[in-house]
Amino acid sequence: MNAVHVAEPGQLPPQAPELEQAILGALMFAPDKCIHDIADVLPVDAFYVHAHKLIYRAIIGMYERGIEIDILTVTHELKKKGELDMVGGPYYISTLTNRVCSSAHVQRHSFIVIEQYIAREAIRVNSEAMRSAYNGEDVLDLVPETIAKMEASIAGSIKRRSVSYSDAEKSQLEQMDSPRDPDHSTGYRDLDRIVGGYMRGNLTIIGARPGMGKTAFAFSSASLAADNGTPTGFFSLEMNERQAQARLFSRKSGIPLGSILGHHMTDEQIQKRHEGLQSSEGWPLWIRYDSAITLSDIRAEATRMVKQHGVGCIFIDQLNWITPPKSSNRNTEVGEITRGLKQLALQLNIAVVLLHQLSRSVETRGGDKRPQMSDLRDSGNVEQDAQLILFPYRPEYYGITEDDHGSTIGALDIFVAKNTNGALGTARLFFDAPTVSVKGVEHQLNDKYAGTDPLPSWTEAINAKDNAPF
Repeated sequence: MNAVHVAEPGQLPPQAPELEQAILGALMFAPDKCIHDIADVLPVDAFYVHAHKLIYRAIIGMYERGIEIDILTVTHELKKKGELDMVGGPYYISTLTNRVCSSAHVQRHSFIVIEQYIAREAIRVNSEAMRSAYNGEDVLDLVPETIAKMEASIAGSIKRRSVSYSDAEKSQLEQMDSPRDPDHSTGYRDLDRIVGGYMRGNLTIIGARPGMGKTAFAFSSASLAADNGTPTGFFSLEMNERQAQARLFSRKSGIPLGSILGHHMTDEQIQKRHEGLQSSEGWPLWIRYDSAITLSDIRAEATRMVKQHGVGCIFIDQLNWITPPKSSNRNTEVGEITRGLKQLALQLNIAVVLLHQLSRSVETRGGDKRPQMSDLRDSGNVEQDAQLILFPYRPEYYGITEDDHGSTIGALDIFVAKNTNGALGTARLFFDAPTVSVKGVEHQLNDKYAGTDPLPSWTEAINAKDNAPF
């Protein structure tokens, strides 16, 4: 039986009390040179020694109120707060300036103190997890919860600072001159022309009523990216492995989905699937099948996908299947999920594409039943957190077989309802019913147009007539 490691007798938590003293001494010896460098970076809790926490909290409070900082004023402040004896009295405060080697090193000292604090937090969080494990708590809940606590602790310890426009612009120009991770193509030329692809660091919402083809669009978009060699992740929450694999093979092979799922494949088609397995080796699409998944689970799995496979975009089908954090109402729950996914996109520098079902108000509305922003369930949080919102829409589903641009048989329009990084508009794609997949206009044109750029496009005609369809 393996023994659980515990701290040896006399073993102290990670700490740097001498550097804490040096920081406090520098703040009182040369506050004008030091405090601006660390006040917004070094949290009070990073100090290990309790007396040092009290002194640092007093100094920061004085700084925020515009009070001059030196040994005498800090001593007076602690005396007013009734904490002077708790920190060792005036004598101890006066000795702190003796620890100062150079105020120029205060930033480096602060970073080391923060590192020690993060190490202590790791020990604390894992100790809590160990106790919970001994108490018989569900390990499937315990692991993602522990990861989330650790990430929250690190995020709270590392803060970003404001930068000048010129410094930020210089950084951007340097990045333009060096190789960078590209944004993730949607797989459809006409849609990319409007939105520029799924951008890293952004949350995209694909919202539609059942039957509009949002899952077909998402699967097609993800698999087209994989076809182009772009590592992609997919969380299939409402479709099991058999159904999803059949969809993907149907799109790639052209064999009707009904034949695959209904076991009506011919010998030739079965052989084609065996051959397809060989050609799929190295196809960069990773899928997680799970009908009960939390935000922490998604964060952990996405992190593995990025680190192990270089994934640049993840699709999640869909929001309603994510187990929400415990909250008093649905709006708060949805808000925590969408904010969490938006933070995940920023932290991992990936694009996150989340599918979401629209409310029934679409069905009760007259006219062509085009979706609107207000149709998003819990629309306040979803609309606010997403940088890009796409609405798949099939006119044919509602009996509309023709519009101003011609026949709508098989048409699947993607309405760009929100785009913080570009234009609005409509891209016309095509829904292939037998394979339950979505194709771009370039796949529908006659061979005589192959290789032309720009391709003849219904999308350009639609947007020339009405660039804001809402």
